[in-house]
Amino acid sequence: MTEPGNKPAGDESDAQAQLRRRFRASIFSISARDVLAPRAVLNSMRDASSAADQAIHQALQIVNGTKSLAVFALGRLGTQEFDIASDADLLFVRAPEADVDESRLAAERLVHVLAVYTREGPIFAVDTRLRPHGGEGELVVTREQVSRYLEDEAQPWEALTYTKLRFVAGREDMAPAFLTQVWHQIVEMATRPGFAEAVADIRLRLEKSNRYPNSFKLARGGFYDIDFLASYLMLRHASLAQGNTLERLEHLRQQEFLSPSNFELLRDAALLYRTADHAIRLVTGRAQPELPAAEHARQAVEKLVSKILGREAEDLQAELKEAAEKVRAAFERVLSR
Repeated sequence: MTEPGNKPAGDESDAQAQLRRRFRASIFSISARDVLAPRAVLNSMRDASSAADQAIHQALQIVNGTKSLAVFALGRLGTQEFDIASDADLLFVRAPEADVDESRLAAERLVHVLAVYTREGPIFAVDTRLRPHGGEGELVVTREQVSRYLEDEAQPWEALTYTKLRFVAGREDMAPAFLTQVWHQIVEMATRPGFAEAVADIRLRLEKSNRYPNSFKLARGGFYDIDFLASYLMLRHASLAQGNTLERLEHLRQQEFLSPSNFELLRDAALLYRTADHAIRLVTGRAQPELPAAEHARQAVEKLVSKILGREAEDLQAELKEAAEKVRAAFERVLSR
């Protein structure tokens, strides 16, 4: 006999299996289309992000958390640049009237539904470490807890991270006030003395932590330079723009916070980096921030990048290296102002 309002175990198990099959079918369809008829990479990522959003929404329904939780995305899902083998960075915010233990249980079960490996395979990994106090903090937080954390304890890199905050599922009525609160607080963080220096220091530490010799993500001039710059400029000028990296850069250009020359340079490099990243995932089935070492896989990636960008790339590695030098120069120019 089941408790009132709860689904029988068999029904829930079937719902989870159907969810996995639907998500995997969606990702397979997106990937097949990208191989057979290459298109702008950010359009593909937007489709993958929509599939992930829908999976989170459906998983929240399965665990009966739609009334107690508001689920927000950060990271690549926050900017709708989710891709094959991406993790979903999620933040769980509890409704004021919701029971603490029930909310935590719903969040734990949602993570399990999405990330557990079964016969149908997992849906995707979930990372909740961007919440206040990271892995040591409470899995489910309140609006007040986030506010206190941002006011008293958050580090500059967290202000950059929270520029990507986006509502995904659950209590939509909670989203406007929460997003506005967070936005005002991270903008205030950016006015504190030493913020630009802290951003440069954080970026340097990430660069030093890189273990891939030809990384176009973490290494000097890699995608993180562009990502940090876009978030930094939005905070510095108190001008938020949601959307993918190119849309964020375009917003900064339109507001004249980014010069036309810097915009074109960063736009082209971001598109190259994201296209190479996507092609690697399509060819190898996994995330890797550098070109494959195996010659056959490397050639397949180069061919796919050329098709997606609609041009020939004689030496993709050399092109990535050249882009990195230009990006780092722009990064240093902007932060030194």
